[in-house]
Amino acid sequence: MQGIDKHITSSITINGTAYTPADLKAVFQSQITAIDANQALHKQLTDGVANAKALAKTVNNMFHLLRSALIAQYGKNSNAVLNDFGMTVPKTLGAKTVDAKATAQAKRTATRAARNTMGSVQKKAVKGNVVGITVTPVVAGTPSPAPSSPATTPPSATPAQPVVAPTPTSPAEPPKKARRDGLDAGVDTDLGRVAAGWAQSARVPVTRARTHFFRFKGATSP
Repeated sequence: MQGIDKHITSSITINGTAYTPADLKAVFQSQITAIDANQALHKQLTDGVANAKALAKTVNNMFHLLRSALIAQYGKNSNAVLNDFGMTVPKTLGAKTVDAKATAQAKRTATRAARNTMGSVQKKAVKGNVVGITVTPVVAGTPSPAPSSPATTPPSATPAQPVVAPTPTSPAEPPKKARRDGLDAGVDTDLGRVAAGWAQSARVPVTRARTHFFRFKGATSP
């Protein structure tokens, strides 16, 4: 606040907004007010917790006094009355004989020995002991070179075998008679088509046209 009063005497623009000295003081004063309010609430909570603890001690003492008064008035076996107050009847403890006390003491001693339980004085008597300590001084020197690993010879590469392409084989030539029969069949088919077309255009029977054309081939009509 003192800095604003000393150095800012007129309006100042911050992030595109004009602030007067009073506006800047209001911005920072809002945080101060919030902090003061939180501190007041925290103090109020602390005082309330301390007051509750003090009351708890008083109420707890009164609870036990009331329980004792009810037991004295209604007896130790008045379960119904004590249950209405949220209380329980006291445990009935039998009379301990000398043998029972000796047995309990023996059990406690055996339990402490099994658990290695020690008191504060016994713990102080236990000390660690170390024998034969050897101190080796460390002298700074030239570091020893790291052992070099033996060089390994890379395996020699096996030369690749050339791939021989298979020689293409020409299809077997059909026999001369079969080839001639195929040619004759093709010629007969072509002549039959021509004869059928001429017969249709000349309006003559197809059988006559086929006989005429096959006569030039030197064959008879099939």
